[in-house]
Amino acid sequence: MLVAPDKLKGSLTSAQAAVAIAEGVRRVWPAATVRLLAIADGGDGLIDTLVAAGRAEPVSTGIAFLGAASRTVVVEVAQAGGLGGRRPDREEARTASSAAAGALVRAALDFGPECLIVGIGGTASTDGGAGALIALGASVLDSEGQRIGPGLAGLGQAAAVDFTGLDGRLARVSVQVAADVDSPLLGPAGAVRMFGPQKGLAEDDLADGEEAMARFAELLRRAAGVEVAALPGAGAGGGLAAGLAAAAHTAPRSGSGVVFELLGVEEALRESDLVITAEGSLDGQSLMGKAPIVLARRAAALGVPCLAVAGSVTLSASHLRAEGVVAAAALLDREPDLALAIAQAASLLTRTTAELLVRWPYPG
Repeated sequence: MLVAPDKLKGSLTSAQAAVAIAEGVRRVWPAATVRLLAIADGGDGLIDTLVAAGRAEPVSTGIAFLGAASRTVVVEVAQAGGLGGRRPDREEARTASSAAAGALVRAALDFGPECLIVGIGGTASTDGGAGALIALGASVLDSEGQRIGPGLAGLGQAAAVDFTGLDGRLARVSVQVAADVDSPLLGPAGAVRMFGPQKGLAEDDLADGEEAMARFAELLRRAAGVEVAALPGAGAGGGLAAGLAAAAHTAPRSGSGVVFELLGVEEALRESDLVITAEGSLDGQSLMGKAPIVLARRAAALGVPCLAVAGSVTLSASHLRAEGVVAAAALLDREPDLALAIAQAASLLTRTTAELLVRWPYPG
């Protein structure tokens, strides 16, 4: 049996969630052979997950080496200007910049990698990566030739992008932009309209913000020849995926796919007769490339049933089954007080797993 959860944001890391689920399994099936494999999708907890699996070694905040002899460096931008579990106010949301993410990428380049994996989920910014590009040496200027201000508010001033001063090391490194969602840059499922409100943007900000992002996408196309608006995943990280894709001339990759390759998830699934996964919320955004649903889809393709436990579940049972999740349960159905559910997440996860398995035939 494979226990492979993502984090429960704000309460448990993916490794902690795996331990709690395994305890629930043992309560019902004490003789079961259980393999724990924490997973991630390129957002918060990326490095923790790789470290827990013995695949990475942290070297500084937000930066890790992949394996002792590897020339691959992993960057988790959520550790540099991420939301950190809080909701910014409107002004913070409008001026939140990806500059710290760009500085982190630049610091990672100092280690001389051959390959750079950049996990871009969990950012607080919605600036299309403009701040990151400036931190990496590019110019993003207004109509008077001055550097734009920070965040989405500044993006509305953008009139030109110039990559002349861009850090040249980006062209000599294989860059993988690991997107935690496959969201497009623009439109109702894009960086501004779907994810902006979660980061504190007001409804009144969305129309102008969408227009600014579309104009910036055109500026990136002119400067780099990359049609970022057409790239799946370009809306991830508040559009940071788009900016990095233009700078490094590479399309965003599924963060789940990148992490699964590093962890050997496919092999683990082939050796399993049942999978149990988890995350904070199973909802519409889970379908956009989040790790548990990607895992369930891959399990289903191999004929392996997948159960899911989450803080909350808003997808219907039929919708979940179509994605490979044969049964699911929510912690909030056991403890409806959100604060208590977060505080007691580990014990609730154990209990909920046990209750789910009581109704499931033993696979052995």
